[in-house]
Amino acid sequence: INALQPDIQYILEGFDKEWINMHGNNNLITYTNLNPGTYTLKIKGVNKLTRQTIPTKAIQIIVHPPFYKMWYAYLVYFLLAVGLLLLIFYQVKLKASLKYAHIEKQHIEELNQYKLRFFTNVSHEIRTPVTLIITQLNMLLQRTDLSQSIRNKLGNIVRNTDNLKVLINELLDFRKQEQGHLQLKVSDNDLIRYIENIFHSFKDLANYKRIHLSLAHSEDELKIWFDENQLYKVFVNLLSNALKFTPPNGSVALRVEKTSGWATVSVSDTGIGIRKEDINKVFDSFYQGENVDSANVDPGTGIGLALVKNIVDAHGGTISVQSNENSGSIFSVSLPLHNPGLDTLKTEDPDYQAELTAPDEAFLEEIRKQQPDGFSTRSVTILIIEDNEELLELLGNIFQSVYTVVRTNNGDDGLKIAMETKPDIILSDIMIPGISGIELCKRIKSNLGICHIPVVLLTARTAAESNLEGLMAGADDYITKPFNTRILISRCNNLITNRMILQKRFKIAPDVDTSLLAANEHDQELLKKAIAVIEENIGNPGFDITLFSARMLMGRSSLFSKIKGITGQTPKDFITTIRMKKSLALLKSNPTLPISDLAAVVGFNDTSYFIKMFKQHFGVTPKQYHLARASNQNL
Repeated sequence: INALQPDIQYILEGFDKEWINMHGNNNLITYTNLNPGTYTLKIKGVNKLTRQTIPTKAIQIIVHPPFYKMWYAYLVYFLLAVGLLLLIFYQVKLKASLKYAHIEKQHIEELNQYKLRFFTNVSHEIRTPVTLIITQLNMLLQRTDLSQSIRNKLGNIVRNTDNLKVLINELLDFRKQEQGHLQLKVSDNDLIRYIENIFHSFKDLANYKRIHLSLAHSEDELKIWFDENQLYKVFVNLLSNALKFTPPNGSVALRVEKTSGWATVSVSDTGIGIRKEDINKVFDSFYQGENVDSANVDPGTGIGLALVKNIVDAHGGTISVQSNENSGSIFSVSLPLHNPGLDTLKTEDPDYQAELTAPDEAFLEEIRKQQPDGFSTRSVTILIIEDNEELLELLGNIFQSVYTVVRTNNGDDGLKIAMETKPDIILSDIMIPGISGIELCKRIKSNLGICHIPVVLLTARTAAESNLEGLMAGADDYITKPFNTRILISRCNNLITNRMILQKRFKIAPDVDTSLLAANEHDQELLKKAIAVIEENIGNPGFDITLFSARMLMGRSSLFSKIKGITGQTPKDFITTIRMKKSLALLKSNPTLPISDLAAVVGFNDTSYFIKMFKQHFGVTPKQYHLARASNQNL
């Protein structure tokens, strides 16, 4: 039976090349790893005996590709490949851009550092001659024989020279800050009073530019640790910029507020503002806004705000700006009320206060020996104004061994006491409650009744601008804390004794030179008027203090204290001194004039008394003076 069964053959067209015999009774045809496509499976039988072919049967077979070989899969592969190529392209481009940006930034940084090195080197060379110029000018300003107009002109020269020095120091400080060499020296201070003093220092500039300057604060006192010198640069810079970029009739406002854990000082103005695209750049080094040129103001160096930000950052604070072009700006400086990072930088004021002790008796004795003949330091009254009670007590104890001491801790009270007691010298701190020390000095020097009193200002600030500000206000001396006790007493004593020496010189000098006595314009005008009144009544023996005060349009007590304060003489003695100077001038111009007539001309009825007074003033009698001149002897 098996011999009669035909042989089975098959072929898969598209895969097999020839027919394949099917062996045995296996009816299973298996193909593996067929590629996707269309195939035809043909099966035929072959008679074993006759080799005749049984009709062929065909089956069409379609092998579908897997999903990852479908056309849409290849489309995805293509898109992914294109995307990968684009990604690689952009990565290379981005890397090149970053490299270029880094190179450009490095170049800009190198350029900035080159500028800083150049400016620093030039600044070092310029600072020395500028310092010498300022020193010489300050020495001139402290002279007492300058007219007010010359003093004002010298003050303007010093102010502009000092501005140059401030710019130089700003460059040097910025360089130090950039290199990390600028160290803070913080102390516990009242921020409100600190800002008030800076505010008052800009009042004159604001008035000159016709800008309304105001200050508001929500607290009466706000204690905080900060570096006075460094933070001074911050607020001076912000206020200077606000006044610089605000037109006349505009306004600049300072505001101090206390919030949760922070103290915020804001400076707002109605100036030209900052363009929106420039706001994020204002604290960059050497950056200057595009709208500055149209404002017709000096654009500056471009490092002021960068230095401000560095100083604020060093205090652990923040600085921000809000502005719209032509609508003004608001700069806000926020400082933490408690910053543990400043603990290692703290300096305590009591350290130098503890060093302030009363000088030894030998030094005091030396001071007494240096006094002019007939003068005792005990007759001198000093008014001390200091808000720190401990320091006020120390200064009082120090000076009470030399002078009679009157003290107070308030600027308003100090001015009131000065007008009531008319002390011989005033020693005042700058940062005091009420009116500041500088404002106090201005009011004293503009008050006819007390403008002759020497004023010495004390401050912990070392900024040259604050020193100049005090001297421009009319201060006779400026002493920076910490100070040496002996130096403080010596400088105060020099002001008093020099005045006494000048008063004595005026009394015995043959001419009438009011510049020897009057250190300011008010006193000079008063003395000139007083001398003119006396000379108009020189021949009137009855011309006394009553007539004198009436002609001067002053009360007897006011005239007495003013003439005594300026000349060291009572009005009666001052009248006698002017009579003596006039008699000497007449004796020189008319040597043949009889002594009795000379005495009558200058208002003396008693010739003997006239001769006595003449000798008391000039050391010789009128006759001796006449004989000496006749023999060509100089007296």
